[in-house]
Amino acid sequence: MNQQLRVVVAIIISVVIWIAWQALFMEKPPVHGGPDAGPATARAPAAPTPPPAALPGFPPPHEETAAPPEENVLEEPVDVSTPLWDARFTTRGGALASFRLKGEKQMGRPVEGKRQPFELVHPTEGMPLPLSADIGGPGAGFAASDAWKIAGRTADSISFERSRGGLSVVKRIAWKPDSYVLSLDITASRAAGTTAAPVPVTLRYPSFETPSTHSGGMFSLTPTPEVQQAVCLARGARSMETYQFAPDKPQVTYGQRPAFAGIDRKYFLAAMAPADDASASACTLSGLRPGALAASLQGSLQPPAGGSASASFVAFLGPKDVDRLQAADHEMERSIDFGFFAVICRVLLAVLRLFHGVLANWGLAIVALTLLVKAVTFPLTHKQMKSMEEMRRLAPKLEEIKKRWTGDQQRINLESMKLYKEHNVQPLGGCLPMLVQMPVWFALYATLSASWDLYNEPFIRGWIGDLTAIDPYYVLPVLMTVTMLLSQILTPQPQANQQQKFLMYGMPLIFGVMMLALPSGLVLYIFTNNILSIGQSLWFRRKFGAGAPEGAKA
Repeated sequence: MNQQLRVVVAIIISVVIWIAWQALFMEKPPVHGGPDAGPATARAPAAPTPPPAALPGFPPPHEETAAPPEENVLEEPVDVSTPLWDARFTTRGGALASFRLKGEKQMGRPVEGKRQPFELVHPTEGMPLPLSADIGGPGAGFAASDAWKIAGRTADSISFERSRGGLSVVKRIAWKPDSYVLSLDITASRAAGTTAAPVPVTLRYPSFETPSTHSGGMFSLTPTPEVQQAVCLARGARSMETYQFAPDKPQVTYGQRPAFAGIDRKYFLAAMAPADDASASACTLSGLRPGALAASLQGSLQPPAGGSASASFVAFLGPKDVDRLQAADHEMERSIDFGFFAVICRVLLAVLRLFHGVLANWGLAIVALTLLVKAVTFPLTHKQMKSMEEMRRLAPKLEEIKKRWTGDQQRINLESMKLYKEHNVQPLGGCLPMLVQMPVWFALYATLSASWDLYNEPFIRGWIGDLTAIDPYYVLPVLMTVTMLLSQILTPQPQANQQQKFLMYGMPLIFGVMMLALPSGLVLYIFTNNILSIGQSLWFRRKFGAGAPEGAKA
């Protein structure tokens, strides 16, 4: 096996190992059913609980001011609709019971062939509702699932209140009709004559999961659910902390001041952030089981006797559109994680946006990107073809060297390199175009897997309705396999041995199988690149021909 062939085989093996690692070892949550079945409905009241003991520093509550039994408090839903979302708030925890996004692009993945609005609330047994809060110490304060009362309602806000043992708390949630951001203020007040003591506050957001069946990785012919994870970004940290359920690690707490914490799922984010330094001092990521995760922010209020204290938060519930995330502030745009190829991804995305602004179709933008990359790599590819053609012509001389120095591999290599140098041939030059293309492939895959710009964007409606999803009819993978095979056949080959034949026929088949479960946008890029490579090969043959004189130049 010659040196160039070894390098090509090494590249292919490396790609296969990287791909297999993603498919086999990337943790994927099981599907337990999801929120797309409809908005949450009012639930049965919680089971009766006895009146709690007095809060620390408070006198025992008088019998007439003690909290009424929970069975006497009915859950009351409040529906809110804006141009961007439909929500249902509830007095159970003073929290969210449903939050559905509006708009065709904001639709979730198809479930049994049907798309439905994406739901960011999924009530899970044993977990509180989103934006509920534990306030006060265990057994002495208000639990996240306690019943609250509606204290007030306006066109752009709703307030909940609860009182017990000299402590009164008001939760006010406000919104704007053109934003995915909610603001949340928690105000705790102490009655006069009570003793001041810290009031711990834990604001929670449990996971949202949907029965999505979308390709989640390479080498996976069966569609898999998209991975969701709990995330937390500490202020000043270089990267987010992520969490998926592990039996030996039910929760992890980070003691640095958080920028935000929440639930992330590729193209959507539900995140909470403290509005100021005093509102939260830590974040916790936890899980009950795979698919049932939670993120929380921890802080503390210090209301004086006869006075009050407040903590302010913001919550972003929507698509990971970089402009909206930046507008939400609190470093939330860093939830868009392109991984190892982040620098290349950002360059590709900027170029794609430029092309999309002109062509108004993300599929055509990918085609234009392919043309641009091909133009940049054309000199390298042309040099590769010339080198391969020259090596084909030198094949008889190389065979003579092998026969002359049979048994002396070191001398064979020395004489072969001398022959290459005499004819100005770079034996590894044929690998350069592939080495240039591989990072682009990986970066485009990462971009399609994380960029909201490309999510749910069609190339040709009725065929490829989402460039981040697989080709539903597998037309592109088949065309890509055929064109890659033609490109291999038309590319000058130094010698037609068994190893070269394996690469010529085996590699397109291997890539074809991989492409069955990859985003159609990536397959479109490789298919277009194959078409351009075929055209370049035909041009090269026509210009120089099989018997072109040695040292021919374009």
